[in-house]
Amino acid sequence: MAARAAEVLNLQVDAPNLSKRLRTRMRQLPMRLRSSGLAATFAFIDARCGGGDTIAQAYTQLRGAIISHIGERALLGELAPDATPEEFLRELAMADTAAHSRITAEIDLLARWLSRIADARFGALARSSQNGQNEQAGHGGQGGAAGDTDEPQEEQT
Repeated sequence: MAARAAEVLNLQVDAPNLSKRLRTRMRQLPMRLRSSGLAATFAFIDARCGGGDTIAQAYTQLRGAIISHIGERALLGELAPDATPEEFLRELAMADTAAHSRITAEIDLLARWLSRIADARFGALARSSQNGQNEQAGHGGQGGAAGDTDEPQEEQT
């Protein structure tokens, strides 16, 4: 599953702001899956596909990875690995509880790997973006306002 997640995130990202957005979106995926469910999460992913930017490309690759993974493992009836998103959702809607739970567990595993890999691949660039913004705002670790650091602050009496 880690290899499939790595394929999804095999994108060239040089812009710190873009790496931050991509990292954030992939890190949010496991929680979105748990809170909204598989069908709603898949619909969310599908809705973000089709644009020309890197985020849309990542969502398009993720959508394809989900469908092909479930199709290759024959977890959803007669779903082919190259099925359309509409076919995937239709088959998912007709799945029994056991199949739906198994598929959700598989996709949750993929989502957790995506989160880890996105953090590893894009985290340093995203943090450099955040550090640059802090320095521009005068919060570069020295001379910042109270509460800007992780250090405990003494109470004023």
